[in-house]
Amino acid sequence: MSKTNYIELYILSGVLIVVGILLMFKSYSMGVEISDEWLANREDDIGDTVKYMSLGQFYQNNFVFIGRTLFVFGLVVSIVTFFVSNLTKDKAEQ
Repeated sequence: MSKTNYIELYILSGVLIVVGILLMFKSYSMGVEISDEWLANREDDIGDTVKYMSLGQFYQNNFVFIGRTLFVFGLVVSIVTFFVSNLTKDKAEQ
């Protein structure tokens, strides 16, 4: 692999880490926003509070899970890229 490929992998891992962190920390507001949208789109104008709260919690948990997965995957990609680039550099120098 060339040096530009390693740089692209580092950029990809950085983007994954940032998106993962954003999803984890913004999960509450995004979950509430989706629940509010569900409540606003009700045809009978009557919203069940238990369903509203469970939907909010469901979406919050989903965003946290997706964010955590992206964050960990970004970390793994950056660590593997670091070690592979160092191992191939050492072999090329010998």
